[in-house]
Amino acid sequence: MSIYVDLADHIDEVYGSRMWKHTEDRAFVKLFQALLTEEEALLALHMSESYCTDRELAEITGKTKEEAGELLKSLSVKGIAFVQRINETSVYRLLPYMPGIV
Repeated sequence: MSIYVDLADHIDEVYGSRMWKHTEDRAFVKLFQALLTEEEALLALHMSESYCTDRELAEITGKTKEEAGELLKSLSVKGIAFVQRINETSVYRLLPYMPGIV
């Protein structure tokens, strides 16, 4: 199993939309393979529907705050994460990924 299959399963579990078992040949997984680096997918696996900061994800993943911040920015540009500014701080959360809609 790949990190991309794990991410597809993780998003389904977070949003309660698990309709089938993901495999390498599913379109959902192939989109992640084309869209994300392994490093981005690994970071996204530590996210949920709850907001978190780059500092919090850095602590969880062992990355620096700057590394986590750059990956989170990339994930938000690619539609995998949502970013919002709260009190001058960027917070991020995992988005439900719907190819063709998001």
